[in-house]
Amino acid sequence: MPTPHGLDTEQWDQVLLQQPDAEEFWIYKPAPGRAPAAFQRLFVVDREGRDFARLEWKVCAACRCGLLCKVRVNASHVRRGYASRMVVRALAGGEGCAWATTKQSDDGRGFWPAISAVTGVALPVGEGQCEHMARSLEPGERGLGRVEAAPQLRAEPVAAVAAPAAGPASSGFRAWFRRGR
Repeated sequence: MPTPHGLDTEQWDQVLLQQPDAEEFWIYKPAPGRAPAAFQRLFVVDREGRDFARLEWKVCAACRCGLLCKVRVNASHVRRGYASRMVVRALAGGEGCAWATTKQSDDGRGFWPAISAVTGVALPVGEGQCEHMARSLEPGERGLGRVEAAPQLRAEPVAAVAAPAAGPASSGFRAWFRRGR
């Protein structure tokens, strides 16, 4: 059985023993201490240690900005709130930051405005990587992971920086989620 990102075999066995009924585990990998504006990662894995959802992002405390870089959910797990809860978790780690996203897929063009509307955090495309983030390490950095509780999706803003513009995106995340787009 594979061990999830950043956990050794002994740690993973302990997690499985402590949570015998859990079907999924949320594993957070913080930015390495030597590169504080480097990638942070959140993985959701099954009991076999295989990840089926992940988010990569950066936060620069010095510049007060955050960049949501990559969100992926396997087809077998889409439309179950994993991407939304991962984004809520990332935003909580950069409260008060100005946030942005990277270039988006077709699905992302619908998702990001919807999650922006439900969280109250503006998420413009392609703006937000500061010089510290640009110099930070690329994906694949090594580091220890830790298991976390899955975040709950809330209706009220979690880290409001700027209200989203009125329009189709502000019709709300829940309606977008129910429609499947």
